[in-house]
Amino acid sequence: MPSMEAVQKFNQAQRDCRWMWQAMRYARLNLTQLQARPAVSQKDLSDAHDLIQSTKQLYFQAMDRLFVCHDEMMQSR
Repeated sequence: MPSMEAVQKFNQAQRDCRWMWQAMRYARLNLTQLQARPAVSQKDLSDAHDLIQSTKQLYFQAMDRLFVCHDEMMQSR
């Protein structure tokens, strides 16, 4: 049976991944909405692209933590 601490860390890592996935979705939706407007500054579009890139990096970091937590949970059996 895995230790409760390992299970809790894994559950938190899952929540973090879910939050980052949602943040990435909203960042992409923001870009889509900006592109649909008739007049948008280049700076706004650039900021939207930067937001997508930063949330993507955070999502990948959250996924890495999820895999590490999963391994720790499985090893604590």
